[in-house]
Amino acid sequence: MGRHNLRTVISFEVKRTLTKPLFWVAALVVPVLAVAAMVLSTLSQESAREGAGNPELQDIAFVFTDESGLVSPEVATSMNGTKIADSQQGLADVKAGTVDAYFAFGADLLNEPVQIHGVDIGLFGNSGYESLAATLIQSSLVAQVDNPEVAELLLKGPTFDVTTYQDGQDGKKGGGSGAMMLGIMFLLVFYLLIVTLSNRMLSSTLEEKENRVTEMILTTIDASNLLIGKIVSLTIIGIIQMAVIMVPIFVLARLFPNVLPEGLSLEQLEFDPQIIIVGTLMLVCGFVLFTVSLVAVGAAMPTVKDAQGVFTALILAVMVPMFVITQIMASPDSIVVQALTYFPYFAPMTGMLRNAMGNLPLWQAGISLALMLAVSYFMFRLAIRLFRYGSVEYSKKIDIRSALRSG
Repeated sequence: MGRHNLRTVISFEVKRTLTKPLFWVAALVVPVLAVAAMVLSTLSQESAREGAGNPELQDIAFVFTDESGLVSPEVATSMNGTKIADSQQGLADVKAGTVDAYFAFGADLLNEPVQIHGVDIGLFGNSGYESLAATLIQSSLVAQVDNPEVAELLLKGPTFDVTTYQDGQDGKKGGGSGAMMLGIMFLLVFYLLIVTLSNRMLSSTLEEKENRVTEMILTTIDASNLLIGKIVSLTIIGIIQMAVIMVPIFVLARLFPNVLPEGLSLEQLEFDPQIIIVGTLMLVCGFVLFTVSLVAVGAAMPTVKDAQGVFTALILAVMVPMFVITQIMASPDSIVVQALTYFPYFAPMTGMLRNAMGNLPLWQAGISLALMLAVSYFMFRLAIRLFRYGSVEYSKKIDIRSALRSG
């Protein structure tokens, strides 16, 4: 009978939530906004590049003087430039608009800045003059190198493959930027779950109390089965909501990689097993902890309005680690970071952030997870006691001490 009731609760809660249009509106608004943000970011980057003139450097007509003797006239000609002898003439040509820019290369390029005079084409466009002058001198220097390999190396620079080692263990590759991106994704999913489902977590027990049906429900369903059913249903709803949010973003990023902000791509992800396992456990335990805690708050309060104070405090607890994010990244062994790692309500985001940075040892992760599970179990037992004791308390807050003393 208990299992049947549990399945009934889960089925009822999931169906009740999924049939509400507001749930789908809230779930879909995140991917829509994310896609819009990525598209706008791409458009703004393209606009900035066009404004800076970098893709169209060859369209800028310029003249230059060179006291250093390092600038190649042949290279300048290929870039739509002309060497002149008179600096005053170059400045006059720019002012008259007959050329776009005049560059004055001094005798000591290491210590003297290159003087640039150009037609004003806007904030971003004006920065193109500096890029053009830098390209001119770089290409001129490369042209003086006889060895093609050295010339290409000077022009492009070397590529790097960085491997770091943690805890002095040979062969243990430290997480790079790709592994960090994967770890940050767990943090993002946790944050979105809490933000989008926190009200649902809080109201899951308050709805029955506000509708005056709690006592009747408890005559047919055990309180523990009822609360387990609500927690499981919230977990299922959370998985569905994350799928609705993340799948469209991943599909779009795969099909149209240019919509991602510059420097980001799915190919950069490194699937480090430790980061995946620890991140998943932190996400699950953190979600369960906040779900059970908000269910307990709902069981103790008569209305949502009465629960807002505690509700706000719990949500703010999620955000506390973000205020010391620099210290978490740079000084993981500090007292503050250690306290945040082990205090259960700060631990999920702190642990996931440290996991992404690669500075969370497994033994610290284990202690943090154990503490979260222990507090989750305590809060679950407390929620059951509060729900039973407050089944007929529809108009006032429950005295927790009295509830704990009751049988």
